[in-house]
Amino acid sequence: MIQAGAPLNLNLVRLWTNRCRMGGFARAPSAASGLVRPMADHPIFTESIRRIRDLLEQGAAGDPVWAARLAGLSALERDVLERCIHSSGDVSIAADLVFAPAAATGRANPPGLELPVVAVAARDDRGALAVSRPGDGSATSDAPPASAEMDDASKPGDPAADSACERALLALLAGAPILTDTAMAAAAVAPMARRTLGTAVHNLLDWAPAQAPDGSTRSAAAVGAAWRTLTEAAPPPLLLIGSAPTALQALLDLVATGATPPALIIGMPVGFVGVAESKRQLAASGLPQIRLEGSRGGAGLVAAAVNALLRRAALDRSAAS
Repeated sequence: MIQAGAPLNLNLVRLWTNRCRMGGFARAPSAASGLVRPMADHPIFTESIRRIRDLLEQGAAGDPVWAARLAGLSALERDVLERCIHSSGDVSIAADLVFAPAAATGRANPPGLELPVVAVAARDDRGALAVSRPGDGSATSDAPPASAEMDDASKPGDPAADSACERALLALLAGAPILTDTAMAAAAVAPMARRTLGTAVHNLLDWAPAQAPDGSTRSAAAVGAAWRTLTEAAPPPLLLIGSAPTALQALLDLVATGATPPALIIGMPVGFVGVAESKRQLAASGLPQIRLEGSRGGAGLVAAAVNALLRRAALDRSAAS
């Protein structure tokens, strides 16, 4: 265990590496658990998260608005926030990271927007999560051990059950693929996807034309074909946009005309051209989303957000097996 305030022990890092090579930090992967490779947090990651939590609490101690914002996050939303801070090295993004619907509100879909049912979940009195996929009669149990502490925001009847992060978690458990806007984002997600749920990761540019159409971009031009292919089977993908605001706008326009909505949009395009406009359009869409306001974003941040969801899904499934 890494003690609070202690320097990182390199011997512990070497021990962790050796144990992981031998599979000593997790039960053997199995079809029942859904784990493709053993799961273990590296000591550097663990220490980074500890320091991030200290910094967040220090900020909350001197700022009631900051404190209220952090208090309103569910455990799953905190996981996403902390991993994004870990990836960016920037604690200030906590002020600009938006979850919609958020666990604190559970805001319903706006009138006229019916999202596809990708999974149906129910919890028993131990907090067991049974995930059923409509149409195939299947169900998987992702119950934590009886002694596991259950976040209050995840109890039956709480609005967190309809939050963007919870919906995304269920979609991933139901087999939803992930679609990224760049090869860099796909490369940052693929290792976590492989060693957790075995989730398929696709790159939008695989459907892109060789040359950008006049007045558009290759990524925007690829949206139609990619979306038709990936929504042929339920559940629909999680969409990650870290670099291409034009692709985000193209997908939102497509959904507005009746296309299947994504299970989740992680909308964090970076830059100064078209970025603000695309984020405003995403905010107004009513679709489940994790959005980073302002000009910040990028492949590393969208990957960090979805990797937090993949990690949580895999740990829940491992504990239940």
